[in-house]
Formats: sequence, structure tokens, C-alpha cells
Amino acid sequence: VINFGRDNDTVGAITGAIIGAMIGADALPSQMVITVLKSNRELGIDLEDKAFRLTQLLVKRQAK
Repeated sequence: VINFGRDNDTVGAITGAIIGAMIGADALPSQMVITVLKSNRELGIDLEDKAFRLTQLLVKRQAK
């Protein structure tokens, strides 16, 4: 799926998001998680912080 068409990165991201939602982050190999987090931090993106803040926002909205 990822190597077909012009929207390869989008298709890969959506597929990954769906599978991640289905199996959960704990199913990923720990070294893969470490590599992704480190690579993004080097680009100035803290995925763990973004996930935490998004979760807090969702919890706050559900409490209303």
C-alpha cells in the first residue's frame, strides 16, 4: 500500500494510526519506540509531550 500512488506518506501514516489504535503502543518493539522518539526529538518534536497534552485535553472535555 505504501509504495503506490502519490500520497504514500499519508497512506502510511493513516495505516499506522489505525493499526496502532487497534493493537496499542505496548505491542510495538521497544527499540522502535525509542528510535522514533529520539529521531523526532532531534527535529524538535516531543511526541510524548504531545500525546500527554492531547490526552489531558480529551479527559478534560469528557469531564464536561
